[in-house]
Amino acid sequence: MYAAVKQQSDSGLFELIWGLGATGFGVIIAANYRGAAERFVDLAGMASSFRWVDDPEHGRASAGRSLPRARRIAAVFAIAGPVTIFVGALDLLKGNAGPARIAPVSATFMVWLAVCYLVTMVIMWRRPGMLREVWRGGGMGRAAAGLLTVALSVIPVAAGMGQSAVALIAWLIGGGAVMVLLLRSDRTLGR
Repeated sequence: MYAAVKQQSDSGLFELIWGLGATGFGVIIAANYRGAAERFVDLAGMASSFRWVDDPEHGRASAGRSLPRARRIAAVFAIAGPVTIFVGALDLLKGNAGPARIAPVSATFMVWLAVCYLVTMVIMWRRPGMLREVWRGGGMGRAAAGLLTVALSVIPVAAGMGQSAVALIAWLIGGGAVMVLLLRSDRTLGR
């Protein structure tokens, strides 16, 4: 995704937001801060519509096999994020913020995007779905689940209307909501 957007526009804003997200997720998951990597593996298993063979009881990947892989991948993002932040900040200082609008996409693409969004929301909110379990817990998890749902609905609409800055900000807000979900002190989700 980074390469595709980078080729379309030389946007310092995109690099800055991508770098912030990559650094945040990378450091938190690679360091397994407050069990975030374990929670990430659990949430990824809950969000997946596929049934994993190594944990037939719960129908998702067991943390024992997936956790080291998730932490190694996160370490790459933890290293790439600050570099991208630096490059994005340089682009912004040079006045290369990129266009505030992108070309609106076709109606066919918007229909395809809407179908993908609806399928994703059904998977995430269905009975053992990730957001449904978090919502049931209340508190900050409920607020983060609601914010993530709103952010995920704003991204395709803003992209379809050609508002790249709005889509990027919604992406950043959604990423912040996911970080709240990963750093919650409630360890019962998915276990």
